[in-house]
Amino acid sequence: MNRIYIFSLLAFFALSCSSDKVVYLPSTSSPVSNMLLPEVLEVNYAVDLDTTASDSWQKSFDSRAFLSEFMESVYRENIPVYSPFYNDTAGALITAKYLEMDLGNFAGNKEYKWGSYRTWKIGFTEQWHFDTSEVKFTKLVKWWYPLFYSPADSSNHTLFRVSSGPSSEILAENMICEVRFDDAESDFSRMDAGRFFDWMVRAAVSKKIEVFPPDTFSSPLTPETIRQRLGEGEVSMTAMDDKGNATVQTVLQKYNLNELKGMIFIEDWYYSKSTGCLSKTVTGFAPVRYYEDENGRMLKSIPFVFYTGEKKVAVL
Repeated sequence: MNRIYIFSLLAFFALSCSSDKVVYLPSTSSPVSNMLLPEVLEVNYAVDLDTTASDSWQKSFDSRAFLSEFMESVYRENIPVYSPFYNDTAGALITAKYLEMDLGNFAGNKEYKWGSYRTWKIGFTEQWHFDTSEVKFTKLVKWWYPLFYSPADSSNHTLFRVSSGPSSEILAENMICEVRFDDAESDFSRMDAGRFFDWMVRAAVSKKIEVFPPDTFSSPLTPETIRQRLGEGEVSMTAMDDKGNATVQTVLQKYNLNELKGMIFIEDWYYSKSTGCLSKTVTGFAPVRYYEDENGRMLKSIPFVFYTGEKKVAVL
C-alpha cells in the first residue's frame, strides 16, 4: 500500500494525557438492534489496493487481474454500470461508448491504467449494522466502484458504479482493511463511533466477548492485558510539595477511548462475474488506537481483535 503506518504491539501507556472525560453509557447488558446508530447506517469509503503484490493484508486478491477482467466486461457491456449521480439504476445506465469518451478505447488494463487515469482504490457505498445480541457486524454493499485517479488534478474521480445484487463466488478471503472514521475521504458523520467503542471495550474487559492479540489467536487476552494494550498503566509525574520541593509520584493512568479512531476489518469478498455484483462477510474486526509516545511521536496500535466465528487469521 502507499500509506506507511507505524504499529506498536506493546501499547502499554502513553504520556500524553487527554483532558476529555470518558463518558460511560448505562449498562450494555440489554442488546440493541444497531449499536452504530441510526437504525440503518449508510457510509461511503475507499479501500487501497495492493499494487505491489507484497501486502500481507491482500494475499488472496489479485487486484491487477480482477480489474483487467472487470474492465473488459464493462467495455463489452456484459456488466452494467451506472451513473454516480443517481441513487438508483432507473435511467442511469452508462454505455461503453460514453465511457470511451473519458477512458478511450479498450486496450487492456495494464499496471492499473485506464486511459489517462490510474486505479489504486475501490470505493464502496454500504449499509452497516452491528447487532450486540449476536455480536455480528454486517456490511450490505449497495454500490461499489473503481476510483479513477487523475494526475492532472491529483484527485480521485467516480465515473460509474456497479449496483448491488447476488454474488456467491468467492473473490478473496481474509481481506484486511483499515477504515479511519475521521478520514476526509470517508463519510462516517452519522456513526456513533464513541458508543460503539465503549460497548466493545467494556464487553472485552468484562469477558462478554473473547478477544485476541493481532499477531496470534492461540489464546485470548486477559482483562488486565486488554487495559494495558489500551494504554492503561503506571506513569511517573513530578509534583511540588508544600515546601516547594519537587517530588516524583507514580499514578495510574486510565485508558482513553478517545484514542480509538478507526477499525480493522477482516472480510471475505464474493463476486458475480456475470453481473459485477460484490458482497462481503465480516469475519473479524478490531479497534485502532492513535496516540503519542514519550518522545511525542504519533503511533498507532491494534489493542485486540474480535472474531465473529471459528475462522481466525492474524492481522500482524
